Amino acid sequence: MSGDRAEVVKFKKDRENAAVIVGMSYPTRHIMKNLVKNFPKKEGNWPFTIGLLHCSVGSNPEHDPYAPCTLQDLRELNYDYWALGHIHTPSIVCKEAPIVIYPGNPQAGISVKTVPEGALLWMFL
Repeated sequence: MSGDRAEVVKFKKDRENAAVIVGMSYPTRHIMKNLVKNFPKKEGNWPFTIGLLHCSVGSNPEHDPYAPCTLQDLRELNYDYWALGHIHTPSIVCKEAPIVIYPGNPQAGISVKTVPEGALLWMFL
């Protein structure tokens, strides 16, 4: 995905739109502006919509801010689910719509980290 703008990718099943993923990469190593502002609002004909972004939601004293945003910023786009990067420890930011998580890192990272890593699997029933 581009670091210049959010990209919209539609996934089809049986020739019907089954899901929409909207995401963007990060253009530089350190970003202090809110990249959520580059994302389009969910359109009425979009099915289940997933947002992908490397960012900091709110404040976390254990992590430097990166593309900081608020939970309200994410909610305003009306997506169904947000999978965020930046924090490698799996954590749930919001359990109700929209579901917002840091899914974690599925493989071991730097050996100096003192917290366990892994991935969070979220099931939609």
